[in-house]
Amino acid sequence: MRHPEVLLVPILLLSDYYLTLAGAKLAGERYHRHFRLDHYELNPVWQESIAKRRWFNPRHLLLVVLVSAVFFFMASDPEFPDELLSGLIGVYFGAHGTVIGKHLSNLLMFRRVKNRPEEIRGEVFMAHSLILAISQAQYISILVPLLLLAGMTRNPMVVGAACGAGLLIAVHGIWRARARRVAQRAKPVAVPEVRESGPSSPQ
Repeated sequence: MRHPEVLLVPILLLSDYYLTLAGAKLAGERYHRHFRLDHYELNPVWQESIAKRRWFNPRHLLLVVLVSAVFFFMASDPEFPDELLSGLIGVYFGAHGTVIGKHLSNLLMFRRVKNRPEEIRGEVFMAHSLILAISQAQYISILVPLLLLAGMTRNPMVVGAACGAGLLIAVHGIWRARARRVAQRAKPVAVPEVRESGPSSPQ
């Protein structure tokens, strides 16, 4: 098989989901006492599953099987263009590698807050759109070096990785727009105050 690294595709997908669950659990132990959020999971497709701590998720497992099968098929087909396959592998690893790195960073931060509670005080609420904006901005630190490397090497896999990180940032923008619409719909409608008028004075 060309590109045996495609064997890592299901591992990355499963790691993404279960690291999210691990992060949600650890954040709930102390971090969320200080930072209150609408959702821990950023992807609206999996928010309910993560909120309910579903360690067995048939929908996600089906996605793992389908995505893995597509990559295995492309890698096993000798007629599939190698440069295109390398680029697609780069897109996948660039996006999921970035997400998994963020999960590991979160776990380290949540553990620090749990183990050193004296280092943080107070409570703040952060809207989901703000969390998405922060995450989006943080991913720029991954995109910039990947773009530099892609420009210098012109390697299809590196170019794909830069595209994957860029795609992740773009998807965050779509999620932010959705979060703002949800927040707008959730706002209570202001009801105009009706004052009772007294009896009319005689003319």
